[in-house]
Amino acid sequence: MSTASGAILEPKSTPHNLGLYRLIGFSGMRRELIMLHDWLTGGDDLPAIAMSGEQGAGKSTLSTAAAWNHFHHFTDGIIRVSPAGTSPFRIYDVVRTLDTVLGTSLTRTSEERWGISILEQLYKRRRLLILDKLAGATPKEIDTLVGIIGHLHENEGSRASS
Repeated sequence: MSTASGAILEPKSTPHNLGLYRLIGFSGMRRELIMLHDWLTGGDDLPAIAMSGEQGAGKSTLSTAAAWNHFHHFTDGIIRVSPAGTSPFRIYDVVRTLDTVLGTSLTRTSEERWGISILEQLYKRRRLLILDKLAGATPKEIDTLVGIIGHLHENEGSRASS
């Protein structure tokens, strides 16, 4: 691609933190990948997809594979959020990861604004948010996430996956 002046423009790269190491040696789960593909690209505009199962069953790898398969669909970013180390999930993890992957400065805003700030980063954008390992989240944090997903659904915004 080039501009009128003849300068060559590089295609914009999709910002992400997928951890593609998870895909080394990955095979199988074809049926699940097809189902996720249908959900992510279907006309239902599902704002959230929840995956559950035993620890070590491959949920994180499956979500990584599905996101990688749709890399060019979510051109504004693919963000995987996991709690830091062995800590329980916190809304701060979402804010911190958005800052890291997208270059935002949400951690500098007041905690009371985090929910709306996260929503603003997802609304009407081609972004995929993967919430990995929500164990330990407080009821208030779950309510905040449900509220964000609800607003996205009402307004056909971006997609979130957990």
